[in-house]
Amino acid sequence: DVEEPETPSPFDPSARLRETELECPSTRNFIPYCVATGRHVVLADMCLCPSCGFAACFSAFTRLIESEGACQMCLKPVDLSTIIKMEEADAKAWVVKQVAKSDKKG
Repeated sequence: DVEEPETPSPFDPSARLRETELECPSTRNFIPYCVATGRHVVLADMCLCPSCGFAACFSAFTRLIESEGACQMCLKPVDLSTIIKMEEADAKAWVVKQVAKSDKKG
């Protein structure tokens, strides 16, 4: 068996979790997942689909668009030049905002 890599939670950098886990172990917040990989997003490598705004890992999403040409969530064509890697502070703010939105719904 291959050990699944761990990455820091976007909510608590000291909390590490497997890439496929979608809940922060310390805050219990839901972590958005990447449209290209299905793994949780990482603040240092995050972007949003320019068409639908779905979260993605910049490196994986750009590879996906290079090969497929469209977002797998909205199925719209995406121009590679429109994908912008977020600054970590902006990515953190976006993730926190998503949790606040989901708290209001539920």
